[in-house]
Amino acid sequence: MSYNDFYHLKEQPFSNTPDNRFFFESHQHNEAKLRLMHAVNTMKGLAVLVGDVGTGKTMLCRKLLEDLEQDPYEAGLLVVVHSNISSDWLLRKVTQQLGVDEPGQDKEVLIGRLYEKLIEHHE
Repeated sequence: MSYNDFYHLKEQPFSNTPDNRFFFESHQHNEAKLRLMHAVNTMKGLAVLVGDVGTGKTMLCRKLLEDLEQDPYEAGLLVVVHSNISSDWLLRKVTQQLGVDEPGQDKEVLIGRLYEKLIEHHE
């Protein structure tokens, strides 16, 4: 017997991707969301959210992105699912998320294109 049948559920209760319809804004989630919004509003440039597996980090970030007004903001979400990544990998993923076309392989070129894209977003 499935979960759906046993508990009379309308849809699968467990999914591999977070669904914002099921977001529960606990005190901790509200505090984290406020801190992330502060980073956005004060143009800190980078905000990092860390926590144990299953605590709602990805869902919180998706909810934050959903709540942002699209006009003044350009945002991306990068979910790092393992800890053995290189700084080059992270830099390349950030440039891709921010929409850098053809970031290149050379680190200096990559940083230059990222800088140009950030200036473009800032303007």
